[in-house]
Amino acid sequence: RASPVLAESRLGLFYGGYFGLVGVRTTMLPVWLQSVAGVPMGSIGLVLGMTQLGSVLSGPVFGMVADLVKNSRTLVISLTLAACALYCTLFLSHSALPFPLLVALTVAASTVFSASLPLWESVSQSVLGAGSPKYGRVRIWGSVGFMVTSTAIGQIAAAHGNRVVLPAVALLAALTCGAALISPKPHTPAPETSSPAVDNTASPAKGDEGAAVVVKLLTC
Repeated sequence: RASPVLAESRLGLFYGGYFGLVGVRTTMLPVWLQSVAGVPMGSIGLVLGMTQLGSVLSGPVFGMVADLVKNSRTLVISLTLAACALYCTLFLSHSALPFPLLVALTVAASTVFSASLPLWESVSQSVLGAGSPKYGRVRIWGSVGFMVTSTAIGQIAAAHGNRVVLPAVALLAALTCGAALISPKPHTPAPETSSPAVDNTASPAKGDEGAAVVVKLLTC
């Protein structure tokens, strides 16, 4: 079993990767869509709006899936891996994709990736304990990841062109998936054990014994 510090570090790595990707996607994806993918300015708002709608709907849907599979950690790994594959596909084939398929891939990647966060919150609470003060130390790495990666990728894109945006997003999705893979498994609550039933017929109660003695004395 991992030490508490190592467990917190692995949980924090996921938040850093997740919000790092969100930072790059929020600030740089519109630029990539216009300058690299050739999406008209008027259509970029449509793409971003649909990605937000997918993110909103994904939480309840995959929450129900998690209730069915009973393993949020495995589901997070699957979702982040799928997001990485979708972003790689989008990067490699965007120039040959018709606009509807480009939108569909962008929305699908954003949707499955966004669905992983509420599930990871559940994993973190299970590992750290509900209401644990350690959660703040873990969660802060999300803010650090957002600020560092959005700033760094912005500078790299300014120096080398906006084509670096999608590879960076795919790499951050892979980092997030890797963090989920090495994360500690949530604690499984011990099954409740019922106390053994008391067989009242095995031996008479003390009150019944006393009554039997009295009856025997009266009948002698």
